[in-house]
Amino acid sequence: MKRVAVQVFQKASARFGQTILAYRAALVMCVQAGLIVAANFTAFAFRFDGQIPPLYAEMMRRGLPLVCAVYLLGLWMFGIHRGLWRYVGLHDLGRILWACVASTVVIFVLVHPILGRVEYPRSVILGTGLLAGLYVAGIRLLVRWFREWLQIVGPTARRVLIVGAGNAGELLVRNMQMDPTYNYRPVAFVDDDPVKQRAKIHGVPVAGNIQSIRRVADRFEVHEILMAIPSASLALKQRILAAVEGATVPIKILPSVKQLLEDPALLQ
Repeated sequence: MKRVAVQVFQKASARFGQTILAYRAALVMCVQAGLIVAANFTAFAFRFDGQIPPLYAEMMRRGLPLVCAVYLLGLWMFGIHRGLWRYVGLHDLGRILWACVASTVVIFVLVHPILGRVEYPRSVILGTGLLAGLYVAGIRLLVRWFREWLQIVGPTARRVLIVGAGNAGELLVRNMQMDPTYNYRPVAFVDDDPVKQRAKIHGVPVAGNIQSIRRVADRFEVHEILMAIPSASLALKQRILAAVEGATVPIKILPSVKQLLEDPALLQ
């Protein structure tokens, strides 16, 4: 199924990719407008248990242009339209949150004190802000998940065990999963931090501690062991090498993460 999806995605990209890039900003604004309309309608539906009275349906219809304009302006002012959806992160989600909070406050001030439409439900105003943030953030997370899900590891990709489930290990796994030039498939971490045991980082399990490297390597049938602890002391490196001693797979001590991200060939 994934390979079919990749083929469809590649054909669609080849056919419509340039057009989408040329009109990307307009398309993003249109999608966001649609999500804001959906958020406002959903907020009214929740308020009236799915049966919106005709009076409030007309109120929603009349207020929709103002709601869309304020939220689109808020998202634009916070630069939400410029972010690449496939790389959405906490910084982008934070900006979406603040854009929706600011827009909700503006809508409330415009509708109640200034325009005097006190019959407009406050719960709908708050619900629209909450749902707009959820929808705008959700579609970006969905696109990121879809792009990562489409990533197919080639048949020659080498299964690797990562020693160190810290920032360097997390960054390394994330780039391996998103960039096929690495030609590596991370299958497990080992780390001495008890808090991280049995946890997962980007879907890759922390399967044991440093002392259990050989057992974990055999269990996951790894081809290589990568040590992703740039700040490791000499004593820690010696302990890792001692734990690997006798294993049939090679171990590589990585250069700095910055160098590795700039040149994945350093892993070769």
